[in-house]
Amino acid sequence: MSSGDLFLSYTCLQHLQLIYISSLTAFSSNGLPTSLKSLDISDCKNLAFLPPEMWSNYTSLVDLYLENCCDGLTSFQLNGFPTLESLSIEGCSFLN
Repeated sequence: MSSGDLFLSYTCLQHLQLIYISSLTAFSSNGLPTSLKSLDISDCKNLAFLPPEMWSNYTSLVDLYLENCCDGLTSFQLNGFPTLESLSIEGCSFLN
């Protein structure tokens, strides 16, 4: 299951938590609403994280929390999100 454009219809969405959704495998090619200020993804093991080339679109994102998820995430560029103030990554075993 992918998110399709489900989240994009919420253009003012500021906070999103995705927890224990093992059937979620990908976000749509359009990504998530760029209005997000905080994103918390926990225990979504099969989810492919947003492609790095999309990260700079999230100019409102200040808090990012990833825990036990995104097994496909193997690297993370700290400067990828231009306004990020708080970053927590735990239990992402494939991250270098």
